Amino acid sequence: MRNAHLALNLNKSSSYEMKIKPRIWQDSRGTLPQRLHVTVFKLDKPECLGRDSQPIALLTRTRIPDLPSVLLHLQADQTSNLIFDSSQASFPVSADDLAKLTTFTLRIYKDVFNKKFEINDPAMSYWFAPVMKHYHSVQNGASQLLDWETINYVHANVEWRWTIGCSTQELENRYLVDRWDGGRRFWAIEVLPDLRPEDPVPSDAAAHKYMASILDYSVSLFPKARKKAVWRKDQPVVYAHRILHRLNWLDEFTEKEVNVSKTAYVCPEPLLFSALPTSVAAMAYLIPSAISRVESYLIAQETCDMLGLTIRPDLALEAITKDSDNTQEHRQEQIHLQRGMGKNYERLEFLGDCFLKMATSISIYCLYPNGNEFDYHVKRMLLICNHNLLNVAMEKKLYQYIRSLGFSRRNWYPQGIKLLEGKGMNKIEDQVYKHVLGEKTIADVAEALIGAALLSSNTAKMDMAVKAVTALVSSPDHNVTRWADYYKLYTTPAWQLGSVNAKHITVVDQVEQQLGYRFTYPLLLYSAFRHSSLPDSQGVPSYQRLEFLGDSLLDMVCVSFLFRQHPDRDPQWLTEHKGAMVSNKFLAALAVRLEFHRHLRFTGHGVETHNREYAAEIEEIAAEHGSNSRDYWTTARQPPKAFADIVESFIGALFVDSEFDFAQVERFFDDNIRWFFEDMAVYDTFATRHPVTRLHAHLSVALGCANYRVMASGVPNAAGTLVAHQVAVVMVHGEVVASGTAASSKSAK
Repeated sequence: MRNAHLALNLNKSSSYEMKIKPRIWQDSRGTLPQRLHVTVFKLDKPECLGRDSQPIALLTRTRIPDLPSVLLHLQADQTSNLIFDSSQASFPVSADDLAKLTTFTLRIYKDVFNKKFEINDPAMSYWFAPVMKHYHSVQNGASQLLDWETINYVHANVEWRWTIGCSTQELENRYLVDRWDGGRRFWAIEVLPDLRPEDPVPSDAAAHKYMASILDYSVSLFPKARKKAVWRKDQPVVYAHRILHRLNWLDEFTEKEVNVSKTAYVCPEPLLFSALPTSVAAMAYLIPSAISRVESYLIAQETCDMLGLTIRPDLALEAITKDSDNTQEHRQEQIHLQRGMGKNYERLEFLGDCFLKMATSISIYCLYPNGNEFDYHVKRMLLICNHNLLNVAMEKKLYQYIRSLGFSRRNWYPQGIKLLEGKGMNKIEDQVYKHVLGEKTIADVAEALIGAALLSSNTAKMDMAVKAVTALVSSPDHNVTRWADYYKLYTTPAWQLGSVNAKHITVVDQVEQQLGYRFTYPLLLYSAFRHSSLPDSQGVPSYQRLEFLGDSLLDMVCVSFLFRQHPDRDPQWLTEHKGAMVSNKFLAALAVRLEFHRHLRFTGHGVETHNREYAAEIEEIAAEHGSNSRDYWTTARQPPKAFADIVESFIGALFVDSEFDFAQVERFFDDNIRWFFEDMAVYDTFATRHPVTRLHAHLSVALGCANYRVMASGVPNAAGTLVAHQVAVVMVHGEVVASGTAASSKSAK
């Protein structure tokens, strides 16, 4: 029953407030700006839009930071990156110019998106402006960058008026708006002299509710008004393309969008000829996607500001993006997927979880030099468990920043100015938006932010990731902000500086000859090979403390390798294949390969026999398979655990001896481990033999079940704190069907 309650708590979801708009808009509204900053929206492959276009500028009171480009799906098989080109300097703007920019911006909302907003310059969050087609640099002055000729024309003209005397050429390449149907817009292509307004609608025309004639097709008035309307019978017929009412260009085209007919035949008199040039209107259709992504980036930046972190915008957004209800257990299958949101947090969470484990392990090792391995595990668990991460995240209101809502046709519009006409005109301006999040999701996002901070850090220092851990665990047991601070925490124990003998030096010499690294502290190396069965000697502890440290360092270097080598693999695959790299089987074989087993000091005849037999067997298997075999170790029997342990303890000792130089750990990995795992396909079968992996396969593949979870967490006691064991549960359709308890979450699972 206790396990069932725990599982339900881990699986608990609640409704939380969600940020829809970044703070920058609200903070800057309310005054008439005297200067504006420019961010140009431009396509790197404008030809993929399928028609002539020109860039559009976003004009803001505050400079928009440099943002990554975003991939847009412009046609069924055509994509282009939308680039955000932000100026460093602002330009002066007069009240008259601002009025023109407001007119232009509101005309885009009205003609393209059928939304009429009030004219209120101080309440504008931002403005749009056309950019010269072949501008060279966003750093040029506004007079050279902005297309003021078009801005002035739109300001002076609500529309272009058609008359019977207009030439054929004047009707071509126009942007047409249905005055009575907000969903109908057209690109005018050419005049068809052989067709008349009263002719039947050609069979290839896109469907419309009125199809009696071409003129009838062109009018969307209601029946009563249609009877009163009088139209010229001698007006021309224009061949046009009906514009797909598509706002979310972040997502791929659906089959329905690809197959819908766009052909149209219309008469000019009933339609509004927009004053917007077609090149501007074509680009304006991308504004919803552009604004949506810019606002997501800005909210991601606010998340980092709240935590005091500097993270790349693309990684920050990825870390807070929840695009589906799937969990890592379901591999690449995604449930209730919201397309077009970009990458979700799951890979970064996998990386951040590993760094969190390493960072807290280092800190605890330094702060408690006389602690035992059991105490270390308990203290680390209290820092990295979901219970603690959730509590800290709730205090910081991290839930507000998580992006769980895909592109919204309603929410991209600006706040501040009143909507006078169009859907949503009765919407409350200060409406509070909420989303449902699982508690585990909030904790996972915290770990993902650590992963994003790691990838944004200097490779050698990892300072930002260290700072992220401190911000998100909020504990005196990890209170450093730079990688170099770890070594400052470390006080060299007396035993490490103790007297050494010839045997100690001999081991140092042999390890140097084998690995190319010479230990400064021989007793540190001796401790790495000293089994707990040995009686106390000079106060030198057994390898268990160093194993605790080395385990986390090995995990980190393996995960970093997999993360970078396999950028498209999901967390479940990464977890399964990391299992091969850190398995007792591999590490024990590596210990023999590096002759570490010869340095292991222990007592017990039975243990000695088992160790000797395993070493002889694995050497024989290696010889049989040949020097090119990378997976020979998978065929061996279960090894002595101590052999695997001393690889981890050696890594811990190497790290401490080198004054916490992680590059030495990476060097050890590159020289001795990497080669075995350059082709991870070799270990697909090994990975799938893991009992948790087999359970996933049975549930998802054999039974076709998607509604299940495998979870683990520390067990709370009566006081609400965590005790030193972990419980894992299997939930199917919300019911606990199995549970297990162990010292670690991996063993519990």
